[in-house]
Amino acid sequence: MEIRGFAVNGIVGDGGPTPDTFEVDNPGEEGDRLVSVFFGDPDGLVSQLIIPSGWTVDYAEDTGNGPVIVSSHVADDPITVPSYTFGMGPGSAMHIHASIWAVVDAEAGFDVAPADTTGASGSPTLPAVTTLTDGAILIGGFAARSGDAFANDTPAEMTMRTNAAIGDTFMRVYFADEARPTAGSVGTRSAAIPGAPAWMTTAFALAEALPDAVMGDLVADLPALEAQLVGALTVAGDLNAALPTLTASFEGNSGGLVDGDLDATLPALTAAATGTVTVSGQLTATLPALAAALQAETTIFRDITVTVGPTRIGSVAVGLTRLGWAVGPTRTNRGA
Repeated sequence: MEIRGFAVNGIVGDGGPTPDTFEVDNPGEEGDRLVSVFFGDPDGLVSQLIIPSGWTVDYAEDTGNGPVIVSSHVADDPITVPSYTFGMGPGSAMHIHASIWAVVDAEAGFDVAPADTTGASGSPTLPAVTTLTDGAILIGGFAARSGDAFANDTPAEMTMRTNAAIGDTFMRVYFADEARPTAGSVGTRSAAIPGAPAWMTTAFALAEALPDAVMGDLVADLPALEAQLVGALTVAGDLNAALPTLTASFEGNSGGLVDGDLDATLPALTAAATGTVTVSGQLTATLPALAAALQAETTIFRDITVTVGPTRIGSVAVGLTRLGWAVGPTRTNRGA
């Protein structure tokens, strides 16, 4: 995963009867994923901020130390759309600042969803982040109500993209990012600024999209999830995959077709799982320990080996159909 470019700009509102707007350059090429962090000063609100037409708001929060919006868009051709318009509504006199990262993958998504944190100190710190995917990119934004600049190149682990003041230095902003080759806890990421100003930060991670088609064998461990996973996967070969630990529901079509053998362990679950699998080879599957209901229907055309997990706090309903007949939901069976 690669960052192609970065752009940033800001403005001070005049409080007049018309919106105040400014342009941020389009730093990508057509089809790139653009992600923006948009900060306003503590006197403003999210409702006063204006993002470009056609962009998607992924996160918006009035933090108490100012508003922050994270938004995204698939990049337009920079020849025809050289910049994007941000701004604030009539009557606002905020100091505002918007940044845009361009990532070379139109399907890139949030590996870790945006979050924010606030404080009043000389060490503005990003929210805690644990990436789920190897090769993810950590994005961090810092804003402080201060006339003093952030120290350059802090946090030391991150690449500084800008360190700037807006207008009369009423507000300072700092944007940085970091490649994360291996999934896991990022650790503390703190910038440095003189004194103890009020500050806010936001952080998230981006990762390449998982493929929805594999022409060949797939061996994959999907990441731990703290939200709903909805997905479809078609494999023209063998599927050998460990599905993730879940703290919410899993709804998936794990192969409208798996044209080969399926060897899969379904995850430990604290909520419901619903899935459909069609296999034209051998199915070997271990159903999980459950703290809620699992509902799965599997249609296969060869051998069946299924083990239902020993711990079932909730209900288990598993229909296994082989050439028109069903196997009961809590038995281990094998069809020749």
